[in-house]
Amino acid sequence: MFMNTLWDISAETVKLCSSDTFIDCPWREQAFWLNDHSVVNLFYLLLTGDDVFAAHNLKMGADGALPDGWIPAVYPSARKQLFPSMPALWTIALADFYRYAGRLDFVLEMLPAMEKALALYDQWEKEDHLIPDQPEVWNFIDWGIVSRLREKTAVLNMLAAAAYKQAAGLENAAGDKQKAEKYLGKGKLIVAAVNDKLLGRRPRLL
Repeated sequence: MFMNTLWDISAETVKLCSSDTFIDCPWREQAFWLNDHSVVNLFYLLLTGDDVFAAHNLKMGADGALPDGWIPAVYPSARKQLFPSMPALWTIALADFYRYAGRLDFVLEMLPAMEKALALYDQWEKEDHLIPDQPEVWNFIDWGIVSRLREKTAVLNMLAAAAYKQAAGLENAAGDKQKAEKYLGKGKLIVAAVNDKLLGRRPRLL
């Protein structure tokens, strides 16, 4: 009984957060926040199997990308809110879409936006292979206490490593083995650096 109730509540939550785009919530913040999209996207696909609306939201994010490739955290909006986590979160959402919808045609259309967004991490990466939080922007990650550290944090680097792994899978599907190997290599370097520099003797990442 409890599990059925939980299912109904979860399905209703996804329904209420699906308007003309995925929205943060129906009562307080009716905006397309792409960090929220990366979570709702997966549940929406699992609940409905509808790839049309999921693709629409991914394309909105790509359409909002700035000239340097940075996908904004909220779009459309005159407020240029930037999160360093967005290249990773949008890439992971694209990979989820491909796994559940299987639409390689759409992935091929989105790959240039993905590659340009992930290239930001290449620019920010330091000699130790860690990606630092970025000055002058909000280093926000949901429920993480990392918003103003201006240093190197495990959570951002773990997201970047996960995104590189997902990007490798997408490039493999697209037939570009060279880019796939590059992304896999970058992800492994970040994982090694997080284990060595940030986790110390605590449980290590795989």
